[in-house]
Amino acid sequence: MLVATGIAMLVAGHETTASMITKLFALLLSDRTRWESLLVDPSLVRTAVEESLRMDANAGLGMARYLTEEVEIGGTLLPPGTTAMCSMAAANRDENAFERASEMDLGRTPNQHLAFAAGAHACIGQPLARTELQGGAGGAAPQAPVAGTGDRGGRSTSSRGARRRWARGNYRCDGDVMNKIDGNPSRAERAHATRELILTAAERLFAEHGLLAVSNRQVSEAAGQGNNTAVGYHFGTKADLVRAIARRHLAQIEEIRQRMVADISDQTEIRAWVSCLVRPMTVHLAEVGSPTWFGRFGAQVMTDPTLRPVIIEETQSSPSLARIVAGLNACLPDLSDDVRAERFHMARQLLVHMVAERERALADNTPTPRASWHHTAAGLVDALVGLWLAPATNDS
Repeated sequence: MLVATGIAMLVAGHETTASMITKLFALLLSDRTRWESLLVDPSLVRTAVEESLRMDANAGLGMARYLTEEVEIGGTLLPPGTTAMCSMAAANRDENAFERASEMDLGRTPNQHLAFAAGAHACIGQPLARTELQGGAGGAAPQAPVAGTGDRGGRSTSSRGARRRWARGNYRCDGDVMNKIDGNPSRAERAHATRELILTAAERLFAEHGLLAVSNRQVSEAAGQGNNTAVGYHFGTKADLVRAIARRHLAQIEEIRQRMVADISDQTEIRAWVSCLVRPMTVHLAEVGSPTWFGRFGAQVMTDPTLRPVIIEETQSSPSLARIVAGLNACLPDLSDDVRAERFHMARQLLVHMVAERERALADNTPTPRASWHHTAAGLVDALVGLWLAPATNDS
């Protein structure tokens, strides 16, 4: 009996896991953005495996259950003695249990799928299966950055608004175009690829855990760097790393803001200027696509007394932001300098932390007050217009 059980476990563990590894890669390669996401952020391997199990596990036909009493399922009464087939695949696509259940989200968490069943009937081999799947995905991605399901003419199928850049081996991805590098990549190209990996890993870790809780060693490990001093070598101090992350996003936000300011010209309506203050950030996050970390990263930096000046300095160097400040001041001539400065501070706090809260909710798959970043911006504009136009109490 023990020998038979051991053989059954060995065969079942090999066949199902081998098939699932194939399905895992098929799912990842059916949309190039998924594969590229793993290259940029290897920490997604664990959640990507769980999402693959939810989307297309080896569920088979289902599990037969003999009903001993009357049960209502989907509005239909089933009498005692009925044999019901329980489909795990259908349960894993249940819209009541999973938001956007038909979509594959590599960062989905929590992910309480039933690929391994549950309770007393849970698969006893699931820890080994997860280890094998994670090892397969995590080990193959860095070795095959241009893997695909067919000839795409050198182009990825990316539909993301943001342009991704990374380099591995003899290939480089510039936005949505895959280019082969003749011969070995230069030292500068390798350094650029390493810097991008470090920036992405640091931004995520800082956003999720805070700046003080994350060491340079942890950032290096998350970026897949064997050298624990890689962060210091490429960026120097933590302040320099924070500045580089900020500049990575603020340059794109500045482009959006400049276009908006140019469109309103000499507008004297306060709502137009407040919209130019709010919407560049939300437009940028919407273009990057989920998951994003820059909103939470900004909130973490703004609460750190030593690094807060870094991001304030970077934002205040924006020419378009200076134009917005001048426009708001022109719309509010009756406010004293002290009140105006106070309300700028209030506006910054509201904008930074409300954006971070929505980003956190999206990452946790929890409900948000607004359906999109566009609608979130509308709510923030309404609130900030009210803040600016509120009467000022004279305490003198």
